[in-house]
Amino acid sequence: MRVTWLVLVALLFALPALAAPSAVETPEGVTLENGIVRAVFPAKANYVLADFRRVPDGENLINICILSYSVEGAQYWYQDNKTEPEYGLRPVTARVERGDDFVRLVVSYPAEGEAKHFRFVKTHTLRAGSPVLENDYRLEAVGEISLRGGMNLPLIWFAPRLSRGAVPSSGGSLLLGPGDAVRRDPGTPPWVAAYDPEKGEGIAFCLPDGQPQLGRNREYPAVSYSAPLGGKVAPQTEVKVTFHLAAFAGQQMAPALAAALSKAPGITVPARFRQVYDLGGEHFDPADLSLWQKYRASVRRPIAFIKPADLERARENVRRHPWAKRLLAGYRGRADYVLNQPPEFVEQMIPALTPLCTLFTMCPHCEYAPVHGQYIWDVKRPDELKCRNCGTVYPNEKYPEDLVLVARHGGEQRFTFYGGKSWNFNNIHLRSSWTGAIRAHKTGYMARAARDLAMVYALTGERAYGEKAAAILSRFATVYPGYLIHSGYGEIADMDPRVAAAKINNLPADELTCPPNKPDRRLHAGYWMAGRGFSAVGMEGIQLSQLVEAYDLVADLIPDAERQRIEKDLFLEGTYLLVYDTALNNKTATNRSAVGQIGMAIGDPRRVRFGLAGLRWFINEWFLPDGAACESPSYGNMTLAGIWQFADTLHGYSDPPGYQDAAGRIDNLDIYGEARYRSVFQVLAEALLPSRTYPPIADTHITTGISLEIAEVMATRYPDPRFRALLNELAGGDLSAQGAEWALFHRDPEPAPPVPPMALPDQFFPAWKIGFLRSGKDGRRGAAVVSASDWGGHHHLDSLNLFYWQDGAELLSDLGYLWDNPDMRNLSRTVAHNLVVVDEANQRTTGRGGWLHAFDISPRVKVIEVSSDAYPQASDYRRTVFLVEHPEGVYLADIFRTSGGKTHDYVFHGPNPEMELQELAADPAPDLTAYQFTQVHATQATRPWRALWTVDKEVRFQAISLPQPGETSMVAQGWGQRVPQQKGWTLPYIVRRIASDTDATTSAFTSVFEGYRGQAFVRAARRLEVKAPGAVALAVETATGGTDYIVSAPEGTAVTVQTHRGPLVVEGGLAVVATAGEKVRFASLVGGKRLEWNGHRLLLQEPVLRGKVARYENEGPDCWLELDRALPNPNALVGRTILAGKGEKCTGYEIRAIEGKRIYVRKDGAGVDLLPCEEWRLVLSASLNLE
Repeated sequence: MRVTWLVLVALLFALPALAAPSAVETPEGVTLENGIVRAVFPAKANYVLADFRRVPDGENLINICILSYSVEGAQYWYQDNKTEPEYGLRPVTARVERGDDFVRLVVSYPAEGEAKHFRFVKTHTLRAGSPVLENDYRLEAVGEISLRGGMNLPLIWFAPRLSRGAVPSSGGSLLLGPGDAVRRDPGTPPWVAAYDPEKGEGIAFCLPDGQPQLGRNREYPAVSYSAPLGGKVAPQTEVKVTFHLAAFAGQQMAPALAAALSKAPGITVPARFRQVYDLGGEHFDPADLSLWQKYRASVRRPIAFIKPADLERARENVRRHPWAKRLLAGYRGRADYVLNQPPEFVEQMIPALTPLCTLFTMCPHCEYAPVHGQYIWDVKRPDELKCRNCGTVYPNEKYPEDLVLVARHGGEQRFTFYGGKSWNFNNIHLRSSWTGAIRAHKTGYMARAARDLAMVYALTGERAYGEKAAAILSRFATVYPGYLIHSGYGEIADMDPRVAAAKINNLPADELTCPPNKPDRRLHAGYWMAGRGFSAVGMEGIQLSQLVEAYDLVADLIPDAERQRIEKDLFLEGTYLLVYDTALNNKTATNRSAVGQIGMAIGDPRRVRFGLAGLRWFINEWFLPDGAACESPSYGNMTLAGIWQFADTLHGYSDPPGYQDAAGRIDNLDIYGEARYRSVFQVLAEALLPSRTYPPIADTHITTGISLEIAEVMATRYPDPRFRALLNELAGGDLSAQGAEWALFHRDPEPAPPVPPMALPDQFFPAWKIGFLRSGKDGRRGAAVVSASDWGGHHHLDSLNLFYWQDGAELLSDLGYLWDNPDMRNLSRTVAHNLVVVDEANQRTTGRGGWLHAFDISPRVKVIEVSSDAYPQASDYRRTVFLVEHPEGVYLADIFRTSGGKTHDYVFHGPNPEMELQELAADPAPDLTAYQFTQVHATQATRPWRALWTVDKEVRFQAISLPQPGETSMVAQGWGQRVPQQKGWTLPYIVRRIASDTDATTSAFTSVFEGYRGQAFVRAARRLEVKAPGAVALAVETATGGTDYIVSAPEGTAVTVQTHRGPLVVEGGLAVVATAGEKVRFASLVGGKRLEWNGHRLLLQEPVLRGKVARYENEGPDCWLELDRALPNPNALVGRTILAGKGEKCTGYEIRAIEGKRIYVRKDGAGVDLLPCEEWRLVLSASLNLE
């Protein structure tokens, strides 16, 4: 059989009786079935995502036929049905093979002629009596291919009906939740699953030789796998991938899934599940108001964010403290403006016409800050927007809103848009509606105003403020039911808002959308950018939370009939959109919290549980096991902002009297007693730079820091002196002079005892996989930040990046994050960071990993060594960073080793364009087009040279490059924009290159970095000749006249280096000896047996201890791993770092306590959870300080 177009789709479901495997071939396609599973492969051209929504609900549809990769800047993706000529892909051939106990479909590409990049054969096998469809891919490169990034195969989209996901977790349990909200823990069995929670039918995806990643493609749960390819791919390179699809059915999901998995090759049987966690929360019909009706009268207010004791505390703080008086004055000042307006003001500010979105509203006059624009909105001129850049005021006759969309549901609503230029973003044409944005500004303002008015009433008892807040709530309750569900992209669902909320991705009728967009019966980006009464950014919960907090404080002023109307038509109505969104992400954190707060304030324990389930998922799953954000510090702050207030509201919560669900009652909930939540706050304190901001790594803004309010929560809820010191620091050293809102209601009115200065620790975060080496008293002078972070959402292609901050400024900078900017890829690409780029290509994403090999802290020398699989063609990709601190100065020594690939570019950039070169004469050279670098100058470097930056009037930064043989040094101009206002800015980039004609290039780049005030401490540096394979040695001459010697050698490798006073002998490990003439100032040996120089000696009998992990435990306030032997001298090891994982793929944990063979990494709530581990290593060290 020959088929020239074939899309591969599998429909899997349980059939009533067993049958011999059969294959039916028709012009419509091929069907394989065996009485248990039916797999249908329709022959249809150009099958698209929209077709998923047209499949009957009785079929579990999955698409398993996509291969994607980028070559020479172009994106290619193979799908059996694709026929468009721009893909350059040829037809396929399909044939059926039959055996006694199997049927098999074989698909070959291309059917004839030569493939463009890859040829491949795919087989799909169904065996007798098995619920498993076995799939096998064999790919071969037909010539040399330059991949930009990696290759994904296969990518699977599960049907929308399979809306929930399951992944194995450590300990053999399942984690269940919406498809985009689950993730697979490293080291666990290689499968993920999606299922229908109502019918119990599902499909497991098994990848015996890899690690599948479960996520979401638009609204569809999806599985992806990153093939081990990247950069230059040689001809005849082969890739083999085997995966299986196991169908299961049954309301008892765990045994049904276990039975199906037991038939899948590569899965150890029996598949046992210790317990099942339902992360999605209780899925209920939001129209069922029975619990609200039953328990609303039991609510004793205030019950939400502020409790009765909090009010008394706040009033006392206002009586006694100027900072509290200022807070009250702030509430009053904002509230007075609303209070003093005419009666019609409330109605004008809360219009009946649905608000739209404050984003995606470009200024056509100057097109500033694409794609959102930036405007000034002022309540004193409420019907105007003013562009922040050019000053153009909208609405504007020059740019008329002459494109009208008319909605009919519930009465006519007319939405107007600018009919001129549109802007294409995220596959949709955007049109500005300044009037729609103005309405969103108004309703958002009035939600905040209601809260301010309620605060004044609660603190002072002045009824006028409470009554005005009640009037705002009543107006919202009047208009909110008529507001239509809409998207921030300008699409409006002209239908019952409850129906639109439930079917946002599968609307029963066409949505309203501006041309040239065409309706597709879904709101663009689904819930992610949906709204109803406020700006459509997917976070309706922000304003609903503000309103319910206001209601909680003024409800005593409102007659019960009106309270019921407000509760039903505003708060319960507002939860429809939020409850139907089952996803868990950094936006729904806010929305789930709002539902939970509403449940508490109006007496609906089911909605409280919906919020609590989300809260616990974010704490235990979104945040990593060490408490770090799974995305970036900026998005960590965003997610925490969405949950912390609800968490505080829930603290101490009990269900209404007489209520309990299937899991029982909740009484006196202690959310702060949950250790994983404490870990989140630990990271906030420990990952700060001395500037009290976070490193701008991944998608993090350069100004991201910690708020005074969060620090107040930390210091009050946890008895940790570090948190108290942090709060004191953020308050300017005088807590009696400053406080935020949470302090008003929770800070003890009595004076706080004095606290020591804030100290910042040297730290490696085991799940985040980022290390901080600090300098100066209390770690407050500087920080070197080395990242071995794995890939994830909002991450950059930046594995093993080095960021350096010192003396109040960035030195080795990271460009940070250009949110929603069309050019933001220029900040996330590999070459925008300080690391080695292999074959001029971006690093891979999935599968890059990141592992710790050494992390050691001594008073004068601190060192970290990490590696990753960022490039498939690199067998070694490893960075070692020493921080060497003398009383007179501090510097970094950096060693970056790479093996594999043809070209290695060690790239870095400083903080600004103010750079000068010394000891380097370079000539003009061609542009580095792969990096978009211009003004290139290059030379064959044979001796050390410097780049110097002027940071400010006092601080300078020098980078000393120590070339290896054959190294080319280049200086070029590259991307420098960090914020929207810097359009077109460039920075000087240093590029040091080692290249060869083979795919086995090896390099070891060495550099010394120093920030300083006045005169430099490092006068000179050079590489030293070392004959031992893999070893590197440096000499650093300092301003004191001494010389520091730095050696990095593979374990067990003896190195002899000639110095000014005879040989330096190092036997393995990482070594530093600081000399002054014949004397040693200090020395350090990490993971080596011997350091010997001029009569001084450091010895370690067993420099690296190793063994097996007998078991580990992550329950309760303590986390520990049990080793296969007791450690010597345990008291001396507390505070050191133990490595745990498998083989060389380990991460590191601070040892909190040792009891026999047990190593505690969390003790009494302080510390972190363990990742799955089988082996352990302890890298020992010895140090000497003779100063």
